[in-house]
Amino acid sequence: MPQRRFPIILLSVATTCGTLAAKPPSARAMNLDAHACQTEARIITLPAAPLTKSLHTFSKLTACPIMVDPDLLHDERTPAISGRYTPDDALTRLLAPTDLDATRTLDGFALQPTTRIPATQAPLP
Repeated sequence: MPQRRFPIILLSVATTCGTLAAKPPSARAMNLDAHACQTEARIITLPAAPLTKSLHTFSKLTACPIMVDPDLLHDERTPAISGRYTPDDALTRLLAPTDLDATRTLDGFALQPTTRIPATQAPLP
């Protein structure tokens, strides 16, 4: 049985228009921005906002593209964050109330559904 391929969008810094950019998966190999995805801690301040807007702003601030299946982006909201964070830590905080996890890629991040392991029942006394 063939596997289903999901469409992927790439949230990135659009150098010319500053908008949410929808790119094919092959866009990963392209130079999306003159700046590399940052890895060091820096001051990041983001207001509480809809998930898509927060991810776009995060990507713009950190120069880290985010690959995600658009079907995973629901009407969820992200919390406000303010402080000194690495991009990994900031994204983890943004995604905390969602059912998404981030994985570091060569040039940014990929989002996927959270894999939850069911809690085992405690043995009865």
